Amino acid sequence: LDLLPPTGVDQHLDYVGGAQLQAAFSRMRDHGTVICCGSTSHYDDDDPAAFALRGLRALVTRRLTLRGFNVWDHLDQADAHRREMTNWIRGGKLEDVSTIVEGFERIPETFVGLFAGDHVGKVMVRVSGADEDE
Repeated sequence: LDLLPPTGVDQHLDYVGGAQLQAAFSRMRDHGTVICCGSTSHYDDDDPAAFALRGLRALVTRRLTLRGFNVWDHLDQADAHRREMTNWIRGGKLEDVSTIVEGFERIPETFVGLFAGDHVGKVMVRVSGADEDE
């Protein structure tokens, strides 16, 4: 979280949970909003206690709003979103950042790397010998 502005943030979209979410709570401005969309830091954790929400002091003292987000609630907007994102990418307003790993045999290490933070952006594995047009 060293990349966060020193004066804090108004909104935080969290896909990770755990320590990442707690750190975000500590950097929020008063009346900020935290939107939770996932918990990748706990996907392989069977202990329900791992999902316990910590940082409630900041939630109360900074009067934060905590909201869950699920993309399935917004499928009616998918086509419009796709068009707008395509225009932003073509217009240079948004950069498509991806990590491409070469080779089918690297799938396991690439998957593990998702949880270790080894990759940037969308992560794909290119399977050797695959048709480039597919």
